[in-house]
Amino acid sequence: MNNMLELDACCGYKHMWKGKDISNIVFVDIKKEVKPTLVADAKHLPFRDGIFNKTYCDPPHMLQHHAGPNSKIHKKFYEVFGWFNNRGEWISFIGRTNIEFKRVLKANGVLWYKLIDGKDFRIVHLADLNYMDNFVIIEKKIVRKANEKWRKNVTYEVMLKVKTEP
Repeated sequence: MNNMLELDACCGYKHMWKGKDISNIVFVDIKKEVKPTLVADAKHLPFRDGIFNKTYCDPPHMLQHHAGPNSKIHKKFYEVFGWFNNRGEWISFIGRTNIEFKRVLKANGVLWYKLIDGKDFRIVHLADLNYMDNFVIIEKKIVRKANEKWRKNVTYEVMLKVKTEP
């Protein structure tokens, strides 16, 4: 293992890592069935301060309160990717991980976030990253425009760095 330790804080089924070297990645998820390195909540990480060079966060993108996890259309997405019960729970997640990610990252650490944005009321929003006030956005790129059913939405990868104190 090299000395560039990285954290995938909402690893899920690790789709983004297929075919890549993962020897320096610590995988964390609250769902034990996805077989993370450690079953834990990203809002309360069990690591010492300043241990990671980079943190990845690809959290659930759906809000349950509009369609529900039993919605025929979205059942597959809810089961595989999870959801937040409402916008308040999502904002709480952002606020708490803002603290935790800064704590576990080194001073020059980088946070990589993947999320969906658009006018659809059932999803999280890119603007919500403004709650990550311990970080500064250094890069934002569109990964994928939505298919016809989700045409109002766009998937983004956002790179943030730890804000340095003045």
